[in-house]
Amino acid sequence: MQTKAELAIGRRARYYQSSMDMDSLKSGEDYQQLKEGIVIFICLEDPFQRGISRYTFRERCEEAQDLDPKIGTRKIFLYANGNADQETEEMRRFLDYLRDGLVPEEDELIRDIEDAVQFERQDTRGKEIYRGVSMPIVDAENRTTIRINTQSIMHLMHAHGMTFDEAADFLGLKKLDRENCRTVIEKEEQQPSN
Repeated sequence: MQTKAELAIGRRARYYQSSMDMDSLKSGEDYQQLKEGIVIFICLEDPFQRGISRYTFRERCEEAQDLDPKIGTRKIFLYANGNADQETEEMRRFLDYLRDGLVPEEDELIRDIEDAVQFERQDTRGKEIYRGVSMPIVDAENRTTIRINTQSIMHLMHAHGMTFDEAADFLGLKKLDRENCRTVIEKEEQQPSN
């Protein structure tokens, strides 16, 4: 579920589609075996600022709109607070569920979804797997940010004669980022040069 607006949501959908395709087709298999791919984003913020409840995208030829190359992909963005006048009753109930958490007694699908959500919230195995996968990525992103900030500070110090604090102020670094950069620079200065 997409809980906040994202500027690159279209590219994110493209990335998910390509990941699904890579997992769907084994090396040497015929492209006819490639499964239909649908990426669905459930959004609490309107991803395209048009106020409708469903945005569906398919690939088409710009020069001949009636030409369908049968690429077999769709990207669907559901906006829980959008205008659902054109939607089926089932879809309106699902959007109500997303927005308000209402689980209609007569809707077996929404009850099944709610049961799955409750199970996942209570099942710690999934959280451990998520942490196991996501934490190394976050750590790598943090190391990259520190490296870039440190290189920027060192460039400003050497090329423009700034002090460490002047360079950090110029870059708008927060206290923790400054401390991390200072630690990296101090370690580099302590290492013997070749």
